[in-house]
Amino acid sequence: MHVLLLRWEEDTMGVALELEDLAKTFTFVYGFETEIWLIPTVKSHVALTAKALQTVQDFGGPDDLLIVYYGGHGLINDVRQGVWTW
Repeated sequence: MHVLLLRWEEDTMGVALELEDLAKTFTFVYGFETEIWLIPTVKSHVALTAKALQTVQDFGGPDDLLIVYYGGHGLINDVRQGVWTW
């Protein structure tokens, strides 16, 4: 069981404390392996894609539970795709 908590490196929303509390809950209450990962502001798409692929490779087996939580903003672009924003 693995939990990946994502937030932007530049935390303009103040979600760092929220993610730390959530990490403590997943770790100490449920016994999950928990990781907080900061999305960089430079080449964020490349870094986030690489992190997602590596996480699925490491923890995405058929008998695994993988939880991904994103603390941040999002929007829909002109071609109806979801976009994560900081």
